[in-house]
Amino acid sequence: MNRLVATIIAASLSAGCASYHAVVKTGVEPGPRKVEDKWADSWAGGLVAPDAVDAEPGCGEDGVALIETKISFLNQLVSTLTLGIYSPMEIIVTCGSAEETGETQPEDGSDGG
Repeated sequence: MNRLVATIIAASLSAGCASYHAVVKTGVEPGPRKVEDKWADSWAGGLVAPDAVDAEPGCGEDGVALIETKISFLNQLVSTLTLGIYSPMEIIVTCGSAEETGETQPEDGSDGG
C-alpha cells in the first residue's frame, strides 16, 4: 500500500513540473499594458474552457498583440488536489502598442494623391 501511495505522489509531483504554455501572436506590435486572469476557471481537465477575457477595457483602440495561456505550478497543484475536476489556468492578454507604426494618414481623409 505504501508503494502505491508513493507512486501516486511521485506522479502528481512530476505532472506539476510540466510546463503548459501556449502563445497566440496577432501581428500587432506589443505594448506595455496587460490584462491578466491568473485563476481562469476551467473544469474537467480543461474540457470545459474558461470564460472569455474581455480585453477591450484594458487595451482600448490599441488592440491585442499577444494572447498567452499557461498552467502555473499552483494551478496544477489545485487541479491535482481536485482530481482534475477544477483545472484553473492563467490567461495573459498583451495589448498593442500605442506608438505610431511609421505609416501616416492625411488628417483630411484623402489618400494623399
